[in-house]
Amino acid sequence: MRSNLVISIIGIAFSAFFLYQSTILPIPQRNIIIGPEFWPIILTVAMLIVSVSLLIKTLLSAKKEPAAESSVEETALLNEEVAKEVEIDEPEIAYPNRMWMIILAVALYIALVGLVGFIITTVVFLFAASWILGLKKWISLTLTSVLSTAGLVLIFTFFLTLPLPRGVGIFRELSFLFY
Repeated sequence: MRSNLVISIIGIAFSAFFLYQSTILPIPQRNIIIGPEFWPIILTVAMLIVSVSLLIKTLLSAKKEPAAESSVEETALLNEEVAKEVEIDEPEIAYPNRMWMIILAVALYIALVGLVGFIITTVVFLFAASWILGLKKWISLTLTSVLSTAGLVLIFTFFLTLPLPRGVGIFRELSFLFY
């Protein structure tokens, strides 16, 4: 309970500070729909709401819980007895190599996105990452990769007016077909 109280207070202070910092960001001179302050404000308001709700929940649960009547020594003895009775097994990692394959895929994505361009690299990366994580239906893999990439291109190039890597050579020319 005490840790929730501390975390909620730190979260409120952190989000209030960065909410203020988000409101004083300079506004660019060009005509844009969403300014640079939009996402920081959205995220800090969400964090503020979650922190306040955690604080309220913690304070309400503190009023409902009766004070513990057993001493610290009795609790420690009880915990030792329970630990002796129950054998705790460490869960096995189901697919330990998947983590390394995802790290390799991310590293390849970072290395190739500047050369091949955002669209092709992202489609291939999302396809590979989805397959590594267990999605096996080819239609689902393809649709997920292509539609997610199309959504990202729409968001970044048209709504946020941010440039995406186009690649070099033939890949650069191909990217002009899309954005």
